[in-house]
Amino acid sequence: MKKFLIISSTFFISTFAFSQTGVNTWNPQGVFNVDGGKDNPPTGAPSPTQQLNDVTVLANGNMGVGTTSPSQKLEIQTGGTAIAPVTGFKLVDGNQANTLALTSDANGVGTWKPIALPSIKGNFGGSNIASDQETTSTTYKDSGAYITLPKGTWAVNFGATLISAQSGTNKFWMHARVTSDKTNLNGLSQVGFTPNLPGGLTLCAGNIFSNYNMIQGSKVFTVTADSVTLYIFFDNTNNNTQPWTFSPGNWENYLYAIRLNIN
Repeated sequence: MKKFLIISSTFFISTFAFSQTGVNTWNPQGVFNVDGGKDNPPTGAPSPTQQLNDVTVLANGNMGVGTTSPSQKLEIQTGGTAIAPVTGFKLVDGNQANTLALTSDANGVGTWKPIALPSIKGNFGGSNIASDQETTSTTYKDSGAYITLPKGTWAVNFGATLISAQSGTNKFWMHARVTSDKTNLNGLSQVGFTPNLPGGLTLCAGNIFSNYNMIQGSKVFTVTADSVTLYIFFDNTNNNTQPWTFSPGNWENYLYAIRLNIN
């Protein structure tokens, strides 16, 4: 008889140890369920509103705050909407401050830090160039500027100082364009990237008068290849009445790109 009682008690204790535990509820929704509002129904699943005051741990280790069916290791539901959001997370570690973002190190340890959009600086190379279509019959001149971008969407920003021999109020319209093939001075290549704004492959444009002139602007491009190098071409002019020169070493020149999608 004593042996039977011991075996029965051991079975009861073992069964109880692996049963669900509920606090403020006789109807736990996981291996552990706290019903903070004591408003869960005696049977069945609580409504989304009733779940908002629950904390639940499932058998797979997922933990839900405000939900009894968490789909991740930690899921927080506050009942907020896009029109009426409700915050549900707070980390006070000494680094918290306005405008900071939650970031992680290589081991996934999170803290608050300033966040900056990824950016890439371009390059200016080569020697001075001058318009010469009247002798070369080429459509474009390679400025010597280029930038290599990985896959993603980028705002490319470019500025260049050109010297013109125009006289008086004479002027002409100059374009800076991008291409992925620097060998073809009569055509532009759009391989591995696409422009996101009107104007095709024109990066920027401006009027060129006498003496020093600055053309500058920006445009959004999406790099579809793993990476692509964009080369900057200038319009070659029609004849020797519109000569210009460009020095890659001018301190006013700039070329950089800011990534717009950071996922």
